[in-house]
Amino acid sequence: MLVYILNNDKKTTISSVKDENDVTTETDITEKYIKNPSFEKDDISLLSPDNTRGAYVAKSLVDWNLTGDYGVSDIMTADATATDNNFGAPGNPSDGKQMYYIRNAWKVTEASLLQSVTLPAGIYKLTVDNKCVTQSFHYAYLVAGEENIVLPFYDYLPDEWTTTELLFMLSEETTIDIGIELVFFNSSGGSVLVDNFHLYRVPKTSVKAETQNENDVPSFTEGVINNKFVSEADMKLDLLQMLADFSTYLVNDFRECVEPNSLCESCGCFMGENTMANDERGVRPNADLSMICAFLVKYAKPKGIKLPEGVTYDILEELALKSLVFAYSTHKANKLKVCAGGTYWGSTSVDESVWESSLWAMSVAYSAYFQWDKLSVAQKGYIENLLKAECNYELYREIPTGYKGDTKAEENGWEADILAATLGLFPDDKLASQWFERMREMAINSYSHPSDAKNKTVIDEWYDEKTVADLYIGPNLYKDYSLQNHNLFHTSYQNVVQQELGEAALALKLFQLGLKGKEKWKSNALMHHNQEVQDNILNWLALADGELAMPNGNDWSLFLYDQITSYSTLACFLRDPNALMLENLAYKYIKARQKTTPDGSWLLRPDVGARRMGVEAHRVMMTYLMHDVLSTEDLTPTSWDDFNRKYAEAHIITDQNIIRASTDYRFSCFSWSNGLKSYTGYFASNSVDKNKIVVPYRAYNTGNILGWYENEEAYPDARPIIAGNYQLEGNSYAMNGEISCNDDTIDNRFAIYSTPNNAIIYIDYVTAITDVTITAELGGMLAISTDELMKTKRTLYFDNSANIVGQGEVKLANGESIAFKQFDGSSFIQIKSEWVNVDNELGVVSMNGKKIGFGDRGSNNSIYTSKLYPMFSTNIREVKENEVIDARNLVYYSLTNAEETESFAKTVMKLVDKLAQGWNGVIAADREAAYIFISNFKGDEDCTLSGIKYGEYAPIFPKLKTSIVNGEASVKLNLQQNTSYAQVISIGIVGGKDLECEMESNGEAYITSKYDDTIGVVIGNGNAATNITVKKNVTYKVYSKPDGSVQVESQ
Repeated sequence: MLVYILNNDKKTTISSVKDENDVTTETDITEKYIKNPSFEKDDISLLSPDNTRGAYVAKSLVDWNLTGDYGVSDIMTADATATDNNFGAPGNPSDGKQMYYIRNAWKVTEASLLQSVTLPAGIYKLTVDNKCVTQSFHYAYLVAGEENIVLPFYDYLPDEWTTTELLFMLSEETTIDIGIELVFFNSSGGSVLVDNFHLYRVPKTSVKAETQNENDVPSFTEGVINNKFVSEADMKLDLLQMLADFSTYLVNDFRECVEPNSLCESCGCFMGENTMANDERGVRPNADLSMICAFLVKYAKPKGIKLPEGVTYDILEELALKSLVFAYSTHKANKLKVCAGGTYWGSTSVDESVWESSLWAMSVAYSAYFQWDKLSVAQKGYIENLLKAECNYELYREIPTGYKGDTKAEENGWEADILAATLGLFPDDKLASQWFERMREMAINSYSHPSDAKNKTVIDEWYDEKTVADLYIGPNLYKDYSLQNHNLFHTSYQNVVQQELGEAALALKLFQLGLKGKEKWKSNALMHHNQEVQDNILNWLALADGELAMPNGNDWSLFLYDQITSYSTLACFLRDPNALMLENLAYKYIKARQKTTPDGSWLLRPDVGARRMGVEAHRVMMTYLMHDVLSTEDLTPTSWDDFNRKYAEAHIITDQNIIRASTDYRFSCFSWSNGLKSYTGYFASNSVDKNKIVVPYRAYNTGNILGWYENEEAYPDARPIIAGNYQLEGNSYAMNGEISCNDDTIDNRFAIYSTPNNAIIYIDYVTAITDVTITAELGGMLAISTDELMKTKRTLYFDNSANIVGQGEVKLANGESIAFKQFDGSSFIQIKSEWVNVDNELGVVSMNGKKIGFGDRGSNNSIYTSKLYPMFSTNIREVKENEVIDARNLVYYSLTNAEETESFAKTVMKLVDKLAQGWNGVIAADREAAYIFISNFKGDEDCTLSGIKYGEYAPIFPKLKTSIVNGEASVKLNLQQNTSYAQVISIGIVGGKDLECEMESNGEAYITSKYDDTIGVVIGNGNAATNITVKKNVTYKVYSKPDGSVQVESQ
């Protein structure tokens, strides 16, 4: 049971509660204060029967005030036969013979079950037993006055009761309402059973303070992984050991066939989502895992790599052969055994083809190559039949292209794979030249680019004079080298073609050298546009841990680092030092994630089970082989710092409408995906081990940073009205956008300023398109990892006055304290604080008078993720058409501790009340500088901002004429709607009777005074300051010298 205590009174703390009658032990005071706590006073003989549920209709309850709009209100007994939505019977009451059941009215509504109690000053615990079940998004709260805690909802009706506890405190005798409040956010089913309310007095001494912080939470990555480059030799040994450790999973996943094939060859199959079937869910895991077993026997055994207990190389050799026999026996080219369902797999002609079978066949080819010396002549013949059949299909099929929504780059890449593998095993076949030609065509039309139509580069001068243009059919890439697959841009699909083409090139080289001792066939086509895609797209999205940013999230498991083989392709075949550096990082994370599992499998909660395991092992193996064949020992990797500087500037991936930038502190991005609707972004710290505190997340067409509203009228979706107005300056950008939300009932005009240093500033102006009833605000959302790979608990730091029960306290140098407590996100917590920091790494400042919410933990693409809502409220708000719902501001910080976050909160200056209607703005600071960010969202173009004094100085507004009168700045702004003014404040003035100032883009300020005067000049974020005497009507140039000091020159 998780228990939280909150208090609105910022002057009240646990230690300050005056309670002369404080108890020494927890004391049950239910009988004294709560009436009818278990609903035993409700006489069911006087109630109408509810024959649908075997219960009794209760339109009112004894001693309880039932209000709101609900569908069902019943007193139930153990004889009740059903709840709703096929959730089943409720079971026995928790206490006595009766319990209370309430169900929503199939619409957006609220209800409550409350009674008033008058309690003296003290600390209390309120409990209730509950069973909550839902088909969608609903909340139920245990409440005591203004404090509450969320009851847990399940997708099924629990067998056991959950006891939820809420601790609260009163500084003086107070009358409060206690009970249950419900908010049903939509019309889908939601049911709540409650029973057995209890109230306890709690002694102060029983409230134990949190003692553990983020350093006490174990992690496989945070505080573990570093930037130190691992040598190629050591990495290769690690890769072998990782695959060996995986063998426990391999052995456990294998199933013997009851019957042999028609040649009486024993066989078996690795299990998948559709074991032994003829589709991707059956064939692919078997082919990949067969290949891994064979690889281990060929490469790991000679090096003495240790296997887990219970696994031997003899076992792996047996599994490799039996699974290979199953693979070739069940292919249409051989038909020696049927798949589950009585069918066969594979492609043999245009009329007899199966999507993706060439990809599975490529793994079969690798498995066969690893076992080649152990196969009989007949078995080699079956392998040849299989591969030549697949290639026969390739020779006569059409080569597809297309780039909008669903590229064919990946598919053509795996078609090139099977042609290369077959050519490598059988280079002297009479069809070899045809396979070679078709392989080149598939390769050129994998990462095919519009410019290829006129590209006269000869592909393979050693072979013929054919050019790229000769083989080009159509584009699979956009003009900027990006692509979409499954109607989505994400970097896994963007890079996977590099892997496929690299594996094709590897098969050609490895198989020919291994079997023939020479390379008869090779082609530059297999590296076609690999480097261009890396340089123009992927490097701009590479992160400090080797991951590739996914602005739109992913549609498979997150943080696989399975792009490792793409990096290997570029490092080994193209000698790319950037890729070598990123590959080293990716390998470290694959190794770390494997340690989270007990059986050597690659990750917990895989999206597609054994199929995901096979793909990940496949990637690790290919990376080893590429380095084994094409060593990078003599290649020096780029350093992360050099790489980050090269790709720091703000950059737009135009054809996907994604903006990104990077600083020494963090990477940031935002996407306006026109495929799967996703208007969201995120940021990641430039830390090799702690940059996955925030993880990609999308929901309701938005996600990270924006969050969403709930309202009675509509579903919380979003559609773009303005998909990004951009201003780029160096490594910073400002972006304005507008989305119509909740079935066009809410208009959110927002702006984001990714500053050149640390701070990311968000402001908005939200209005009602129609009359709306806002039921919940979940703004500024960040998806926070609470996963075994990173940390399962996060330590939240917040204002000491929040008074969460058991919070620890950190004393600051100035004598103040800040509070902290650990949470795993499994229960929902609301914190009354204007700022929050996660693990002394991530800071958020929210000066909006809202609570901060944390919880909603769930599996997000295999990663346990909790949600941080810096602007959280469940207050019901009735808003009329065209009225303002909110004008909010947030500031996010990376690599920032809790003390800094608290201090940054004190620097935030809201400007909304000083600006014209329809405008919003803020001044905020980080370690390096202060920033001013103003946007005209929905107002007139002209606005005068006056009376601005930021701390001790009046800021000079860059690129605008600034008047400073009596130490306060004024400026005239002219902005079109949905555009922003975003600038670094470089110079401020202390004092000044009447000054006219101009700040140039180069950081030089020109100051003219109407009087003889003495003023103070502040440079940067208070890093340098000096007093100067100015003469009437004389202009002075002020700027910062290279050593940081202030330079003043009269003009």
